[in-house]
Amino acid sequence: MMLQNLLSLILCLTLFSCQITPPETAGGSGTVKTNLRNISVLCTLEDHCEATDDGEQEMDDKVYALYTTDECINIDTSSPLLAVSSKKLHCDQAGCSSYLKDFVDPMSVILSEDPVVVDDGKYTLAVFVDLNESGLPDLGEPFYCNDEVEINPGKRLIVVSVLIDRVF
Repeated sequence: MMLQNLLSLILCLTLFSCQITPPETAGGSGTVKTNLRNISVLCTLEDHCEATDDGEQEMDDKVYALYTTDECINIDTSSPLLAVSSKKLHCDQAGCSSYLKDFVDPMSVILSEDPVVVDDGKYTLAVFVDLNESGLPDLGEPFYCNDEVEINPGKRLIVVSVLIDRVF
C-alpha cells in the first residue's frame, strides 16, 4: 500500500510540476520573446579592481554590460546595442563586484521600467569597467566578452557570472 501511494505521489508530481505557460510569440510569427539574463560581475584585475584590506568601499568607476549582435572583435561605436546596464563597483577583500539587472534600451530617450525583451537566440555580452566614462569598452579597460550567451525562457532566470581578469 505504501509503495502504491509513493508511486501515485511521484506520478502526480511529474504531471503537475512540468506544466508551464509557454512564452508569448511576437505578432503570431512564432518568434519567442524573452527577458535578458542578469549579470554577476567579479573583477580581480590589478590596478583597476584591487581588493581593499580595510573593509567594503564603493568605487567611482562603473561596470557596464552590453548586449549586442556584433561579435566581440567588432564591438565599437557602430555596434547595434540591444540593452545596456551599469552600476558602480563595490570592493572588499575578495575583489570588486557588481550585480547588473536593470537593462535599458540605449535608444530610448525616456528610461522605462519595462524589461528589454528580445528574440530567443545567442547574443554577445560585453562587460567592462568604464575608466574614461565613454560608455563603450576602450583599449586598456578591464574587459570580458562572450559571443554565445544564450537567451531563452528556460535560462532567463539564470544569472551569468562574469570574471573580468584581462584588459581590452
